[in-house]
Amino acid sequence: MRASFWCALAAQVVFASGLAVCVATVPSYVLGEIEGGVSNYGSDRRTVVPFTVSFGGNAALIGGAAGAVSTMSSYRNLKTLCLSVLAFLLSSVLVSAWVYKRGPRLRTLHFGCGIVLLGFEAAFGLWLAISVRPAWFTWTLWAVVIAADVLCVLALERVYQKLFVGQVMANVAFGVLLLIALA
Repeated sequence: MRASFWCALAAQVVFASGLAVCVATVPSYVLGEIEGGVSNYGSDRRTVVPFTVSFGGNAALIGGAAGAVSTMSSYRNLKTLCLSVLAFLLSSVLVSAWVYKRGPRLRTLHFGCGIVLLGFEAAFGLWLAISVRPAWFTWTLWAVVIAADVLCVLALERVYQKLFVGQVMANVAFGVLLLIALA
């Protein structure tokens, strides 16, 4: 296995572990009747530290994966660029989550960062499914990412009240797809 794979695997473990601590600390944000999204944990003093470790650690380790990709071909250069953009977008969601409840403009900025992140993961996931290991399993993972993104949009439009479900589905499916691509 390559160093980029191990960085990406560590990123997924840190991300999931930090969010698990958040959910265990304040389950009502995501397990209530009308649940919110994971960003609620970024603005709560009880969970801001594990949330920051989750998103910040994920971004740092994805950045490490980008640095570990050998750039001897244009394909690898593109993969490095995509991983770097992913790390930046994760950082943007993290920083905007700290302040998004302080005003409508900050909320709009944060939601915009989240939407761009989900869209980027869908596009990057499509590229990975096409170019890295085209198989039924990678296409299934990409389809789950798309379905989860639709759930997130429906939650933002208040059609579906389970934003957390869409966020978890998208991140798990994309994370597995990324690990397959980097293996």
